Amino acid sequence: MRRLLPLLTASIPVLFSPTLFAHSYYSVTSCDQLVDIYNEKNRPLYIDIVDNLDCTSAPTLVESLSGVINGNGHAITNLNFKSERGYKLTKANLNNITFKNTSIHNENSFDHLFDIDDHWRNVKFINIETTGAPFNQLFYSLDNKELTDVSIDLVGVKLAAIKDLLSSRISRSSINNLELLNAFVSRHSSSPLSLLSRNVSRSTLTNVTLADITVIGEPTGDNGKTSIVDKIADSRINGLTLENVTFSRSEEDAFFYYESDNKSTYTNIYHNLFDDTTNIGSMPLVSKPKDDPLNRTINFQSMNQPMQAPAMCTPYLLQDSYFGIKAE
Repeated sequence: MRRLLPLLTASIPVLFSPTLFAHSYYSVTSCDQLVDIYNEKNRPLYIDIVDNLDCTSAPTLVESLSGVINGNGHAITNLNFKSERGYKLTKANLNNITFKNTSIHNENSFDHLFDIDDHWRNVKFINIETTGAPFNQLFYSLDNKELTDVSIDLVGVKLAAIKDLLSSRISRSSINNLELLNAFVSRHSSSPLSLLSRNVSRSTLTNVTLADITVIGEPTGDNGKTSIVDKIADSRINGLTLENVTFSRSEEDAFFYYESDNKSTYTNIYHNLFDDTTNIGSMPLVSKPKDDPLNRTINFQSMNQPMQAPAMCTPYLLQDSYFGIKAE
């Protein structure tokens, strides 16, 4: 045993050499530096952006942004991303950063636009432009994730065959102050469309805004319904605004279509999905509630009427165009 100790002691500096951690942290001052870090597959753990980065003349990014990226309030402008291997622009945890005029080329019809490891906090995407094949959702799944103070302007993003605009599933996640803006999407006419997600469970959504979103495609049959969330369970919705969201209506439409339990709550929901002043129509808050909805209090108000103090009502108790709810 005594003979082994010198050998083990001598091997420790080799096994735990400081060079293994030499490239875990980068302080980035130029876009060329940022792109080179990732394109050379350095796999950084932490990136500090210490200045605004203009990527106009920088090489094209071909590897996903990863690790933790702290923007320190700075912006990355004119970043070009292209990958033929299914990589996404980012799978990083993003903090306090703005992306402006980002170009993303979808070479091989990959479905979702972004990946996320754990969280985005204080993140803005302004003027994303996608080329190549369209995308059909923003994130594949948000499972135990956090989105806080996130704004995504989708004006230049190709979105087709949409079934879930934000994500297929939101589970055990926290979404706070999220904006999805300026989307033009096409849908499958015979498939359900969820403007947030088809399945939300054990999650909290606070102050979520969908604004200036146009959906093209005529729904057909019972499966052509449109909802904000198709199936919901044990979740808190506190602050949901739908402004200038247009789509072709079907009789199956609902804000939250199906409840898996009676644990979800809905407060501070505002919309102008239809013109209440001419009584064009309405759609239920929940199409298939788990139990008698009269047991729960809902704050649900149309923006087409003059804004008043929050109106408290139960979704199927009143047939009043002010609330945009059918009493069925």
